[in-house]
Amino acid sequence: MAMEINNLQKLQAGNGTQTILLIDAFNLFIRHYMANETINNKSEPIGGVVGFLKSLKYLTDVFKPRKVIVCYEAGGGSPRRKKIYPEYKANRAKMKELHKTMKNNNTVKSIKDTLKYDDDIKLKQLVLLNGLLKTMPVCQVFVKDVEGDDKEALLIAAWFHDTGYVEGYENHEKTSTKIAADFLREKGKSEEFIALVSSLILATAKDYHPKTHLEKIIKDADYAHLMGTEYVTTCELLRLELKNTGIVNFSNAEWTKENLNFLLNKHRFYTDFIPNTS
Repeated sequence: MAMEINNLQKLQAGNGTQTILLIDAFNLFIRHYMANETINNKSEPIGGVVGFLKSLKYLTDVFKPRKVIVCYEAGGGSPRRKKIYPEYKANRAKMKELHKTMKNNNTVKSIKDTLKYDDDIKLKQLVLLNGLLKTMPVCQVFVKDVEGDDKEALLIAAWFHDTGYVEGYENHEKTSTKIAADFLREKGKSEEFIALVSSLILATAKDYHPKTHLEKIIKDADYAHLMGTEYVTTCELLRLELKNTGIVNFSNAEWTKENLNFLLNKHRFYTDFIPNTS
């Protein structure tokens, strides 16, 4: 860990970039929850929270990021990984069931073991941590059935998906994948990760129908403005974009008809992050 941090520090110092720090929240929290025995003045365990905040301070002191994103998983693990390996994280459920049996049989070895597997205590600490982080300059991201590195891929794909416009409007998603791939290889990311980011960028193409959970998330994110208060403004900017790129110049009546047709006959949301009105 120390060697990895040292190498990242050298990389950051060498290229003069501004760091965005992504934190796998539950991973970091659970490490401290299992090991840190700190209690508050009511004798309640708060080790997960204390350890998390100390680690967060250390990481921000080391990397001095311009932005911190704390990513939470929800739903018990990534469907993408479970499809590859059905037993992914299966031992966690087995351990909880084993401890439950031991508790019912009065064979739990210590109060420490009981606290480690107590979901109410864990949840109480997570709620406290969430509340404390809301008072800090960090962004918290909660996505169902998506783990930390998949969220990283989603965020990077979202940042890069329209960068291909620098070389033109047509098939700009493909150009965006090349720009993203070059950047990620420079940062030492694996080819597997680059392939995932590229597939998510391509999933934002207008006529593409998403197949995976991650593709559905980024597809909905790309059209989130349809449910937002800035819908009219965004539509007018798109209309101006189409005009300035020489694709089509809509009259007011034509643009209204085009949008109604799109909303009623072409578009749908794929996840429950945004309510489906179709």
